[in-house]
Amino acid sequence: MAEASHHSSSRASPFSPPYDLVEHLRPALEADLDTIDQIHFVGPAPLQTLHRDPDAVKDLAHEKLYAYCFDQVPTCWRRCYEEASLWALLGYLERNDNGPYENRRKDWMAEALGRLDMIVIMTGAPGRRRLIESLLELLESCYADKSAAESAAGSLSNEVDEEPPTKKIRLSNGGGSFHMEAGSAAGSFPIPSIFPEVPTPLQPILSQPLPRLNRPSITTFRSQMHCKCNPVILTTTVPHWPALTRWRNPRYWMQRTHGGRRLVPVELGSSYTDEGWAQKIMPFGRFMEEHLLQSRRRNDKTAETQGSSIGEEEITNSDSRIGYVAQHDLLTQIPALRNDVAIPDYCYIDPLEETQQTNEHGRPGKRNTNDSSNHAHADDEESFSEPVDPLLNIWLGPANTVSPAHTDPHHNILVQVFGRKYVRLFAPEETTSMYPMGCDKAGEDDATSEAGVDMQNTSQVDVGAFVDFVEPSSGCPPSIDQASRRSEQPNGDLVAERLVSRRRRSQLTKRFPYFAEAYEEGRYVEAVLHPGECLYIPRGWWHYVRSLDISASVSFWWD
Repeated sequence: MAEASHHSSSRASPFSPPYDLVEHLRPALEADLDTIDQIHFVGPAPLQTLHRDPDAVKDLAHEKLYAYCFDQVPTCWRRCYEEASLWALLGYLERNDNGPYENRRKDWMAEALGRLDMIVIMTGAPGRRRLIESLLELLESCYADKSAAESAAGSLSNEVDEEPPTKKIRLSNGGGSFHMEAGSAAGSFPIPSIFPEVPTPLQPILSQPLPRLNRPSITTFRSQMHCKCNPVILTTTVPHWPALTRWRNPRYWMQRTHGGRRLVPVELGSSYTDEGWAQKIMPFGRFMEEHLLQSRRRNDKTAETQGSSIGEEEITNSDSRIGYVAQHDLLTQIPALRNDVAIPDYCYIDPLEETQQTNEHGRPGKRNTNDSSNHAHADDEESFSEPVDPLLNIWLGPANTVSPAHTDPHHNILVQVFGRKYVRLFAPEETTSMYPMGCDKAGEDDATSEAGVDMQNTSQVDVGAFVDFVEPSSGCPPSIDQASRRSEQPNGDLVAERLVSRRRRSQLTKRFPYFAEAYEEGRYVEAVLHPGECLYIPRGWWHYVRSLDISASVSFWWD
C-alpha cells in the first residue's frame, strides 16, 4: 500500500486500526528474544507455539499466574502471558483491519486498550513496558484525533462516509456536554464537571489529634523521622500539584482513560476483610458511573429511562457494593496522570533501622518489617548509593470506603488529592493489642481463592466501631429518631451504621480486651485528612482509614 494511502486510512477513519499500530507492533515481536530473557524458562513448546496459537499459550500462562500468590509468580510466566497477549493483539488488529466490515469490532480501540491494560494489571509488563507505553501513546493520539473530528463534525454520520457510525451517547451537564461511545461502558448517565459533594451526616470526634507541620524543611522532617518516628500531617507541601484541581473533574478522568475505556481493578465491598469482598476488572467509565457517581444516580429519577439499551443494561446489572480502586499503580498504567503529581522530597530521606520494642505495659510489640523491604543503610558505601524512587499507588473511591487497621512494610506519605479521609493510627508497640490475623487458608472446594495468604499485617478488630461521630448541628451522637429521619439522605446509611457500631463496641470490648484498653487509655492518634494535606505514616504503624467523601489519594512508599 502506498504511503499516501496509508495515511489516508489511518487518519481519515477513526474506526479502523491505524496501520502504524500494526507496523509498530509486528517488528518488535518478530525480533529475536534476548538470550537472558526470563521467558525462556517456560520451555521450548510454548515459545514455538506463540506465533501460531498465542491464545493457547496465553491460557496456559493464565493458569500459571493463578497457581501462585501474586507476589510469588515466576517472572517467566508473567513474561509468557505478556508476550502471548501481544501476539494475540497483533492478530486481532490485523483481522479487524483486513476482514469484511460486518466482522469488525466497531470499538476496536476499547478492545486494544483492554488487552494492553490486562497485560499491565496481570503481569506488571516485566519485559515489554516500553513497547506497551508506545502503543498506548499511539492509541492516545488516535483517540485525540477521533475526538477532535467528532467535535468538529458534530455527529459521526457526517464525519465518515465509508463506514456506518458507532452508537453515540450524549452526556450533558449544564452549559457543557461530554460525549462517549457505548463501548466506553459508561451508559447514559450525565458526567458532571466536578465531583458532587455528598453531605456527611456525621463528623468524627478527634480525641487524640495528630500534630501538624506547615511545609517543614528537609532538616525538620528528617528530625521528625529519626528522633520521634511518629506520624505527622504535613500541610501546604504540594500546592503546585495539577492533580489538586484536575482530578476533581470527572470529565478529566474520562478524557485520560480514553472515554472510560481503560480497564482498572476494582475492589467490591467496603473493606477487604468483609465477607463477600471481591475484585473485578472493569472499564473506568463503568467504575465512574456505578461507584464514584452512584449517590448522584440514586437521585436521578430518569437515569433508567434515558439513553441507549446498553446504558439501561448496565444500570440493571450494576453492583450495589462499594467499589474502590485501591493500592493500584494507575499512574504507571496511565502515564499522563503521573504528570499531575510530583514525588515529595521527603521521600528521599533515609529512615533509621527499626528495632523490636516492648511497650509501657510490658507486652512485646514489634514493627512489621521484613528483610526483603528493609533497606536501612548500614555502611558508608550504601549510604551514598543512588536514590530510588518510591512506589506510587492510587486510592480512588466513593464515600465510606474502608481500609481496615493494618501495617505496611514501607514508610509512607499519603497525599489527599480531593475529598476527606478519617485516619486512626496505633504505634508498633500496640501490635499485640491489635490482634493480628493469621494466615488465610483457602478451602479445598474453593478453586478460585489463594491459599496461604499472609494476613498478619491486618488487625482482627473492627476499629471503625470505636470511632465516635457527632451530629454537626447539635454536637451530640445521633439518636434512633435522627437515624430514621436521615436514612434516605445521601450517606444516611452511615448514621444507621454508627448506631450498630455502638452495640458492637461492647461485644468487641469483651473479645479484644487489650485493644479496648488501648482505646480507653487513648493510646492512638487520629485526624481528618483534607485536600492538599500529606500524612506521614512510619513503617510498622497500624492505621485505619475511612473516606468521608468521594476522594482520591496517592501513597508514596519508600525505604
